[in-house]
Amino acid sequence: MSPEQLASVNAEHSHQRALFAWCNIAERFGFDLAWDERTYETGALAQFVEGGCNAHMAMPVPELKWFHAIPNGGPRDAITAGKLKVEGVKKGVLDCFLPLPMEEPKNSNFATLTTYCGLYIELKRPKTEKEGVRKARIIDQQGGTLSPEQTEFVAYARGVGYAVSVCYHWRSAADDLQSYIEAVRNSR
Repeated sequence: MSPEQLASVNAEHSHQRALFAWCNIAERFGFDLAWDERTYETGALAQFVEGGCNAHMAMPVPELKWFHAIPNGGPRDAITAGKLKVEGVKKGVLDCFLPLPMEEPKNSNFATLTTYCGLYIELKRPKTEKEGVRKARIIDQQGGTLSPEQTEFVAYARGVGYAVSVCYHWRSAADDLQSYIEAVRNSR
């Protein structure tokens, strides 16, 4: 399934699944193929790899290897919630994290380049308007809002050197991931 198909339910978790589907392709084959909707058609990647194009066209993004989701909340039964709390799950921590620091280049005269420890991403569902039976059209990129705990975490994370992005669609999160990784690459 394509990321667009995964996100069509338009729930926060469906956008997160779409983002990770995009990341899996980008990690192995590069940003260009991850953005190309044809990549997700049945058998398209198999043809790409079998055709020998992989070595010539793919530009993998190994920086995405450790990009991961954080089970930080959501509706759960009391027993599961209790177990997760004892295991260290914290309310307010953002959805995803890329443990990739961005540092100022060693031979740089650019004092304005920001240094980050990594990138946190929070995905929110965009606002929609019903178009008919079980269909909706996105009308506003500002859908869900941050909880007070998330707002506190965002302030903390930014204060101690992390980049933070709050996104209202999987594409926005993918754009921010790509921009961050490209900025890291350019800072080396």
